[in-house]
Amino acid sequence: MHRTEGENNDSGLFTDGPPGTAVEQNWLNAVQEEICNVIEYAGLTVETAVTDTRLQLYNAILLFISGASLTGYIERPRFERIDWTHIDIHPGIYRHCGSADQMVKWDGAIRFEFGPLGSNPDSEGLLAGDVWYYLYLDDSAIVTAGTNTLTASEFVAVTTAPTWSNTKHGWYNGNDRCIFAVKTYAALAALEYFLHDGGEYVSYGACENDLALTDIDMVGANVALSIPNFGAGTQAQCVFYTNYVAAGDAGYLYYSLKDAPGGTHHRVGWCGAGTTHSVCTDRVVVDSLLEITVNFQANSNCTAAVDTLGWYIPRGM
Repeated sequence: MHRTEGENNDSGLFTDGPPGTAVEQNWLNAVQEEICNVIEYAGLTVETAVTDTRLQLYNAILLFISGASLTGYIERPRFERIDWTHIDIHPGIYRHCGSADQMVKWDGAIRFEFGPLGSNPDSEGLLAGDVWYYLYLDDSAIVTAGTNTLTASEFVAVTTAPTWSNTKHGWYNGNDRCIFAVKTYAALAALEYFLHDGGEYVSYGACENDLALTDIDMVGANVALSIPNFGAGTQAQCVFYTNYVAAGDAGYLYYSLKDAPGGTHHRVGWCGAGTTHSVCTDRVVVDSLLEITVNFQANSNCTAAVDTLGWYIPRGM
């Protein structure tokens, strides 16, 4: 195989024969078609009708090499709360397996307004208090728009939580892919403040007190955490408090996955003489009811509390 030289080498292709061997146009077309087949087999689209497909092929090959052509591919954006009804969705890329299997992206921050009078009329309800809203790529809107570069109209927020799809390698509700979730204040129809840097952790502006100081003894308590409903295995960041009440009280505070085997727990606090209180932060895992179990090592008057600081975006979202 030799690199062609002279006027026929613009495409940088190789062919049989000595340097300078002429390259027939039909051969070039055949090579181009074969490359297109390889790229499209990976799930990417190349418009062969376009006169010059070299740039398309170059970009497609870059995607293929980077892994962006893989089902479920994500370049997660940073999500930013702006005010009571708006968030900014910073630049991102997703492999969206909806009505069509395609890459979708946006290259600048998109301001999204919640509610049916906002960015997408299919968004659910006027904002209500203490409700989780799940943000999706709106498949039907993407189909209607006919482009893989999204605007605010191609996102939708509803109260239905997604489920994991093994075949699509993502969290979906029908053909809509879930990419985030936000919560409203308990007594106010407005988006709660949160902080997100584009990674997996979403921090609340103010912690959620999910268990007030309570004497839970050895029996313990099941604590439902204020996090979005992505089912069993969803993770959160919690603070565990213990409070020393009376002389003679002593014992460790434990956290465990609810219904875990006996002895399977994390030690997250201490209650005893000389220690008025203890504070411990831990990353926890919930069950299908979004609950964890906390209990003391021994019965006493000590009390415990649990605050939720934030949650972790699950893998594949």
